[in-house]
Amino acid sequence: MRLTLSSALPALLIGVLAMHSARSQDSSPITDRFAARAIFFDPVVSSEVRLDARGGVLNGGTAGTPVSGEDDFGFQRRPAQGRMELMFRLLERGRVRFSYLSVGRSASAVIDHTILFGDQAFDIGDRVSSELDWRDMQFAYTYSFIRTSSLEVGFGAGIDAIQARAVGRVRARAIGEEASGAGPFPTAVLDGTWAISKRFALTARAQYFSASIGKFSGSLAEYHSDLQYRWRRNFQMGIGYTVNRVILDASGGDFPGRFGLYTRGPEAFLRASF
Repeated sequence: MRLTLSSALPALLIGVLAMHSARSQDSSPITDRFAARAIFFDPVVSSEVRLDARGGVLNGGTAGTPVSGEDDFGFQRRPAQGRMELMFRLLERGRVRFSYLSVGRSASAVIDHTILFGDQAFDIGDRVSSELDWRDMQFAYTYSFIRTSSLEVGFGAGIDAIQARAVGRVRARAIGEEASGAGPFPTAVLDGTWAISKRFALTARAQYFSASIGKFSGSLAEYHSDLQYRWRRNFQMGIGYTVNRVILDASGGDFPGRFGLYTRGPEAFLRASF
């Protein structure tokens, strides 16, 4: 009996290691049922805002002055950001992705030209205290029309729930203006994953929206790619790059005017999956 057990233990150990190795080889973003990414995003940001007089240009209001958030208001160009992203797989070919990004900045600067901001006029030499907040919650569903052990390509649709808020004040003269607006925007989504090996994978996606309806026009584009390393079966780390561009132009409503935000930069992330 001792001889039998001592002979079986090495074989059993080899079998367990072989099963673990096989499972590790099968693990990739293509087979993950759920994944969560914690992301450190270090973008370069360019923003523009134009706040028209109340009611908007089409309703008799005066058009505001186009303002660069960085050049005119003194906003920081590289605001480090934290992001989060969740992925759920539905059956074998469907995937749902949720992500959230918030870019909020404030500054105080002396302006060198007159700025019409909503119903207020900021004069040369005024010190303007300003805030510009932007939040984007993304929901996307894709169906993988190509899915093999090493390659997955999906196409689908998404919704971006965007909220923007702009504030400008001259405290010395006790004047100021604030406006905010929010709305959902549908997007077309294309994404792909290439499992290069059992530990490395390359992913990429693109989202796009453009429309002009009545008093509103806007466009949204996002492009992302990343390379991830599967450190353990359920844990990965990686680096990536994301470009995001949003332009909203409204002639009326709660935010009459124009809002634009362009972010681009590298990211590093930790990913947990099963």
